[in-house]
Amino acid sequence: MSAWIVEPITWLIAAATLPGSLLLALLSAAALRPGARRTLAEPAPSKSRLAFVVPAHNEAAHIETTVSCLVSACTADGNAEVWVIADNCSDDTAERARHAGAKVLERNNPDRRGKGFALEYAFTRLPPEAGEWLIVIDADSTLNPGFLPAMRTALQPDRNAVQACYLSHAGKHLRSRVSRIGQWGFNLVRPLGRQRLGLSCGLFGNGFALRRSLLDVLPYTAHSVVEDLEYHLLLVAAGERVHFVAEAVVMGEIADTADGARTQRSRWEGGRLRMLKEHCFPLLGRCLRLERGAMEVLADLLLLPLGLHVLLLIVAAALGGVGLWAAGFGTVAIGLYLGAILRLGPTTPRDLGALALSPIYLVWKLSLLPATLLHSRPQAAWVRSRRNNRDNSQ
Repeated sequence: MSAWIVEPITWLIAAATLPGSLLLALLSAAALRPGARRTLAEPAPSKSRLAFVVPAHNEAAHIETTVSCLVSACTADGNAEVWVIADNCSDDTAERARHAGAKVLERNNPDRRGKGFALEYAFTRLPPEAGEWLIVIDADSTLNPGFLPAMRTALQPDRNAVQACYLSHAGKHLRSRVSRIGQWGFNLVRPLGRQRLGLSCGLFGNGFALRRSLLDVLPYTAHSVVEDLEYHLLLVAAGERVHFVAEAVVMGEIADTADGARTQRSRWEGGRLRMLKEHCFPLLGRCLRLERGAMEVLADLLLLPLGLHVLLLIVAAALGGVGLWAAGFGTVAIGLYLGAILRLGPTTPRDLGALALSPIYLVWKLSLLPATLLHSRPQAAWVRSRRNNRDNSQ
């Protein structure tokens, strides 16, 4: 191939991978610094009234377990309650939730489907006495011991948004196990690094808390397939910062079926691509005004899916020249990131075995690019992921 073709391609690949490599290296190094996990400096816990808000669409298989766990935490706390939003359900989710001890709001609007619509409905209809803080928990999740005390310590008067550490139970298949390791990076290493650097850690859809007065000023009008990311961009634009609480752990179910994993991954990454297309230029303008928070958020949106990032680094190395420098730096950054994941995550020998086969997983993720592009469209509809073989709801 002619040099006049190779060199521009090499520079383009280097430019595409550099922001992601820099971000991974920076956040990994910050997360690994001694004391990075000590994110709770305030000794006095909040005494505010709390409400768990659980959006649920056809969650009959999980809702009783989740509500029972939350009710138990509320009973021990003494100043919290559970609200389930049964959203466009065709099963007995609402009845099961009430039986388990939750208060229930039922919503039926087939033309406005998705978690964002359900949360907007809940946040505008919960009575004022329900709580000063609203904590969103997915309908297939449970809390680790100490979740609520850790959250109370984090709910300080100068904060309006807090994100717990959202992890998942191990799946049976290689795909779900490698995906779970990736989640440790996305939901533990990166937010821990951001917290250490004084940045907004982001919202991850599960285990986040918002102050009621914040929602009065900045309503939850995020309705995309990645409504949590969309609302976080609104928070950052409004000058708000989300604080990370590593000690408060909420455990969810990761998609363990082929169809569920395909839907989940393409929805997440397609939604991120849509947010990049819609928010890139406004964020770039704020970066030019040297707003540090906007710089990190834009760099995060520019971070390619890890499989594609690795593939481009391999191509860059093969092309030589500046590509070798980009590939070398990217390899160091990914190695540091992986080291942080294994150091900070709940790693087991079985996880290490799954990680050894991660190239197969990366190839599978690359095969999702067409579906990812479909989910990046503004009109893309929210589709509930089938998470495991026990989950038969539609």
